[in-house]
Amino acid sequence: MAEVDCTNAGGEWGGPDTACDADTCGTPCSGDVNGSGTVDVTDILAIVAAWGTNDPDADINGDGIVNVSDMLEAIAGWGPC
Repeated sequence: MAEVDCTNAGGEWGGPDTACDADTCGTPCSGDVNGSGTVDVTDILAIVAAWGTNDPDADINGDGIVNVSDMLEAIAGWGPC
């Protein structure tokens, strides 16, 4: 991830030739559960598959459970990141 992308995602850039850890740089696109760079039907299906769990990838709002709030956030972020 480039410095500007990491910074825009709320992370701390580690410098050139370093890996940008998802825990450090966060998710560059709210709702992009599968990391494809686009919020689309595959992300919605991933949220549905994780429904009622605490799957951190599908728990977009970080409240500890995958539910309608996460679905609504994905829909709000629909499209390319």
